[in-house]
Amino acid sequence: MNRRLFFRWLAASLLWLLILIVVVISVRSVNIVTRASRVAADAMTVTHQKTLNGVRDIARAFAVEWATWSGNPDDYNRRLGVFLKDTTAVHLPDAVQEVTSSAVSTADAVDKTKYRVRVLLHVRRLVPVSSDSNIPAALVPVTMGDLQRLHINTNGTGQQKLQAWQDMLLCVEIPVQVVDGNPAVIGLPVIVAPEETKGDITGNNFSLSAPPDFKTFIDQFMSMYYSGQPLTNFIAPGVKVNPVSGWKLVSVNDVVVNSETKPTAARVQVTVSAPGAGNVSQTVYLKVRADRGSYLVESLGAGY
Repeated sequence: MNRRLFFRWLAASLLWLLILIVVVISVRSVNIVTRASRVAADAMTVTHQKTLNGVRDIARAFAVEWATWSGNPDDYNRRLGVFLKDTTAVHLPDAVQEVTSSAVSTADAVDKTKYRVRVLLHVRRLVPVSSDSNIPAALVPVTMGDLQRLHINTNGTGQQKLQAWQDMLLCVEIPVQVVDGNPAVIGLPVIVAPEETKGDITGNNFSLSAPPDFKTFIDQFMSMYYSGQPLTNFIAPGVKVNPVSGWKLVSVNDVVVNSETKPTAARVQVTVSAPGAGNVSQTVYLKVRADRGSYLVESLGAGY
């Protein structure tokens, strides 16, 4: 073979080998960069979620303390002082109010470090009522100790003013800023109108009448379920449906299914009762299957 041709082939082979090596290295580099970018993005997502959770938590905690009015200014300033450096601008409302539940509705970013958080509070406030108001006795302070503790004075006639607990929803917006990675409240709550998304409880409504044998099964199952008795003969193998105790089935008011001949799903409206609770309406959705002339429950819950 011509030596010149041999060296040409050798040079070409080395060149192609070099190109192949460069391509392999480039592909590996791209993969490394992609993986690194993905890890960084995931880390940023986790960090952002942690920050957002902190923003939501501190806003909710502050809203609860702000909306709890005990009539003691020193106690009020002490509690809010956990969140604010200066509480001189804080004034305790001339009322008695307690928070029974709270939930964060939204947490909107204003910029990279500031957020506006809306918190929905369920509060009970002591409000004046007329003597002929239809107020449950349990909501009216009845002892002199209660009246004195709540600072209820007598009116001009020498008779006690009647006050009672009133439940209401209170929505507030709180400004929060992230400082050195830590969320901090930077303003007092502002009362705003609730803007909750409203659901529709008419969904999953079946309209077909249940066959007689299915109604009998439902009557028996619901009675056992609400009285806390074992449901072994009523549920499918492997299904976890536990009975509830402390309640009693008053009546099965309506049973509608998805098929009049072979029902596999049902909506059951019942009335139950418990000591001190009176009658409570429930709408229960069931998935069932036919089994040896009867039925077995596969799931039970608030929706289908």
